[in-house]
Amino acid sequence: MVIRLKMAKKVLSIGDVLNKHVENKSLTHDKKGVAYMKHNIRLDNYNTPEEMEYTVTLNTEKEKTKFIKRTESIIRSSLEYRDYIAFLKDYVDMNHCAFFSRVENSQGNRVRIEIHHEPLTLFDIVQTVLNKHLDEGIPINDLFIADEVLDLHYKNQVGLIPLSKSIHQIVHNSNELTIPLNLVYGNYKQFVEDYNDYLDDAVVEKLQRKIDEAKAIKLEKIEKVLTPTYVYVNVDGYELPKKMEVHGEQIA
Repeated sequence: MVIRLKMAKKVLSIGDVLNKHVENKSLTHDKKGVAYMKHNIRLDNYNTPEEMEYTVTLNTEKEKTKFIKRTESIIRSSLEYRDYIAFLKDYVDMNHCAFFSRVENSQGNRVRIEIHHEPLTLFDIVQTVLNKHLDEGIPINDLFIADEVLDLHYKNQVGLIPLSKSIHQIVHNSNELTIPLNLVYGNYKQFVEDYNDYLDDAVVEKLQRKIDEAKAIKLEKIEKVLTPTYVYVNVDGYELPKKMEVHGEQIA
């Protein structure tokens, strides 16, 4: 509904207009008791817009990949996803790193705990749901697919694990660190069972490889990856500080 005021010398609020016309007794009511003004205001009525169908056609693998990444972005930026992650951190004890229990996101610190999808990434999950829609002839709509993926999260059928920012980067940027699947929260096995017909061969191979690696995992290897190493750089003309022996009586 659009309201236009004729011959107005200044912009008036709706409240000002009503008060003015109540004083002038130009406010009247229809048979249903709805107030309206006989003069100076024109009411423009518009029909309810027709429902718009929104679908996407994917002709190439490049378009499919771009669509999946866009859907990922929709999911991560949604209020439902943010609420779910907040719930996990507040009520499921996922506010600290699975590898460093003392690294936690508590009040007053700036430690960032990130939730990592494991053993299937969010990309893998979206891709699988997309395959289902394509196979069943469902019109492709990124909002509908995002909604189904979010529903899987709320049904606890997605594997998740809390990681510190540094550990999260190691997981994504190298193959050195294997995540023990017993640390993963969520019944991802149910998802694999329900969507087995729609999993890409590459995803199935990756899942099997992660299962095999998790079975053969050794604590020593994890400790080696997580133990910090130090690099000393020799620069011409600059000497490294030398360690000095300090006795107890010399300490101020």
